[in-house]
Amino acid sequence: MVRRGRPGSGRAEQVAKENELIAPELIVAEVHNALWRVERAGRLSAEDVVEATASFPRYFDRLFALTPLAPAASRIARAIDHPVYDCFCIALAEIDGSPMVTADRRLLERLAGSPWAARGFDLDAIASDGGPG
Repeated sequence: MVRRGRPGSGRAEQVAKENELIAPELIVAEVHNALWRVERAGRLSAEDVVEATASFPRYFDRLFALTPLAPAASRIARAIDHPVYDCFCIALAEIDGSPMVTADRRLLERLAGSPWAARGFDLDAIASDGGPG
């Protein structure tokens, strides 16, 4: 889900419109946790959260189960010394042969120089055509 008005949201919306979006099922928990935090801070109403929750799945073309990705995610987490949560996305990109687009600069820094460096793309650096390179 992309919130309008946030830095990078225009690029994220463009990427979402012009590319097949896939993610580990963990994204469901991550998005819902973020919505809870934003509502708790008073920046979204309960109605907005319900609407966002209902519309969230349409942003993704496919969601992938975590169990098959877990061995690769654990291996990647050890190799780049980064939390395994994010490494599920890298594992999916590796297994699927697809790029991973993120605004997480810390993750991209960890990927630099690793075998997975070519999988990670900075959302801010995405070309104007919406593609990852």
